[in-house]
Amino acid sequence: MKTAYHTAIRLLIFAACLAVPAAGMADVLYVSDWGNGTPGSGSIKKIFPDGTVTTFVSGLTGGPEGIAFDSHGNLFIALQRPAVIDKVTPDGTLTTFASYNTSASGVAVDLLSGLAIDSSDNLYVSQAFPSEIDKITPSGIRSVFFTPGSPNADPFGLVFGANGDLYSSFMNGSAVVQITPAGEGSPVMFISNPTGLAFDSHGNLFITRLTGGIWKVDSENNMHYFTDSMGEEGLATDRSGNLYAADYQQTTITKITADGTHSQFASGFTTPSFIASINPLGDFNRDGQFNAKDIGAMIAALANQNDYLTAHNLTNEDLLSIGDINGDGKFNNADLQALINLLQSGGGSTNSVPEPSTLVLAVLAALMVGLFRRVS
Repeated sequence: MKTAYHTAIRLLIFAACLAVPAAGMADVLYVSDWGNGTPGSGSIKKIFPDGTVTTFVSGLTGGPEGIAFDSHGNLFIALQRPAVIDKVTPDGTLTTFASYNTSASGVAVDLLSGLAIDSSDNLYVSQAFPSEIDKITPSGIRSVFFTPGSPNADPFGLVFGANGDLYSSFMNGSAVVQITPAGEGSPVMFISNPTGLAFDSHGNLFITRLTGGIWKVDSENNMHYFTDSMGEEGLATDRSGNLYAADYQQTTITKITADGTHSQFASGFTTPSFIASINPLGDFNRDGQFNAKDIGAMIAALANQNDYLTAHNLTNEDLLSIGDINGDGKFNNADLQALINLLQSGGGSTNSVPEPSTLVLAVLAALMVGLFRRVS
């Protein structure tokens, strides 16, 4: 009887949530901050959705530049000089992941800048001297991924597109280049002094220039001027389509909505450089999106945590970072109710009000969750 209840309830919850519209959740931003230039003044700042700024990592030497997260929530930091890549676990433990005495091509390295991580957790790092982009596997094996035609092209910002290709800005090469997984590059656009790169959920590529201005390249490769800026380096987008720019001149983070409206999102930095966004909460199927599909994956995780962890190569800590929706430090059926509530409310996004039929189904799902807790 108890098993039949569980099966019926899970099916009802899954069916109900298929009708719940996709929702967005506000991302947490991480910003690399050079500090005042003295050894140990570099840091990584963490910005919560309400604009509150805290220090996530401090005491960094060498000028932190590019930052990126892997699928387990580890943060990687490119330190410009000396050329080192640090790794920070979700609990804040800092270790050195790679030391660059020489590049993968065997030449002395100077000025690391951008970082990006692919779906297999391979890390890509751009460097000015020698002018190349290296690939580092999760086990630390390095190889040259791409070398531009000019020795002074200065690859800078890196970002992956939904197509799996890597995009790089070449600050001195005055171009943005699309690079296939095989390491073959072709220019997307020519623009002077490009720096930061970011894609939104619609496949639009945003590009900022060191001397000011942000450009937009749509999914059809049409380019146009998007909005003014003071001269940022780092760019990031959230799941609601907002753009965030690191303004090193004003020492602030600027929020830019889809219609180009500017507002100061966060302050209290010394020299903000690159930005990374992360939102693992609720993303149970690990597709980088938060929507009704995650309900089914969450039910599977609740039904058998060990199988879910094995199938997705996750740890218990990873699961807690994804699944502790109500913030009580546990992952259980109460989080399923909380996730349904977030989806139903739009999760803080600007989604339209759901249809009445959707509301009814969501209420039924919530009732079934309560029944599930009582009989389990």
